[in-house]
Amino acid sequence: RQQRLIETNRKGGTRVKAFSVKAFEEPIGWQLEEQECSFEELIRARAILESGAAGEAAMVRTARDLLRILDAIEQMEAAEADSPEHHKADAQFHLAILQATNNQALLIFGKLIAGQFNRKMAIERLKSPSVWKRSIAEHRAIFQFIEQGDLASAKKEMFDHILRQRRSRNSSGNSSKRS
Repeated sequence: RQQRLIETNRKGGTRVKAFSVKAFEEPIGWQLEEQECSFEELIRARAILESGAAGEAAMVRTARDLLRILDAIEQMEAAEADSPEHHKADAQFHLAILQATNNQALLIFGKLIAGQFNRKMAIERLKSPSVWKRSIAEHRAIFQFIEQGDLASAKKEMFDHILRQRRSRNSSGNSSKRS
């Protein structure tokens, strides 16, 4: 009950709730805190997992997957830089790539890492317009490599994209910005 995995109804009894990755984020967060997992470790874990997902997506994606990824990029381009809509579209882009792997394990682990990544960082809105434009260009490059079925380039571009986001935050003098 504390982990919100079951619910009790006086008239209906106790039942197991539908699976939700969010139900596992808090306990995993506690474990990461207990193990003193750094923000850098979380970023590298995300880069490793999502670069592998981008490579897998390049091999197995469908036309529908490509449309989902492209839609997220177009939503990012249409949104004002650093707005909630932009951040939501960015998250949708990364989720669409995880979905394009057609691998439920990658999807679940990716959601868990992304949830912890977002939980660990403070919300900051200090990126310059040039950083936002570069980020969108990187998303487009990742999409093109996936669309072309270029596994190696999709993996490398995703890995570099996630690490570049971190470096651009560090160089602005603030190490806890949102990706």
